[in-house]
Amino acid sequence: MAIGTPGTAIQHAREGKLRVLATLLPTRSPLAPDAPTMAEAGVPKLSIVSFAGLFGPAKLPKEVVDRVARATATVLARREVLDQLDRLAFEGRSSTPEELGAFLKEQVEVWRRTVKEVGIVPD
Repeated sequence: MAIGTPGTAIQHAREGKLRVLATLLPTRSPLAPDAPTMAEAGVPKLSIVSFAGLFGPAKLPKEVVDRVARATATVLARREVLDQLDRLAFEGRSSTPEELGAFLKEQVEVWRRTVKEVGIVPD
């Protein structure tokens, strides 16, 4: 058994060399739609979401942020871009700056709670 990221594991699964037992995502992955989530497999508290985002310097003008967000959404709507991301085992998806901010706050809380629950103490 191995735990891997889509970038390291999905190609092996596609070639039949590896079977995906479950994903650590909160919902099923389009990269492995037949694989259950950990919650569906009986482990409800284990969920990890990997992501990438575009970030700029603090206090970037809202009109610049909005223009970059619109351009990113336009690029990520192109089939050839999504196909290329899929070949790299990435699920291309855009969001608004506000959605990304809310997601980041949620992730910080998840990791804060996890660190507390497992007793990690910084040196």
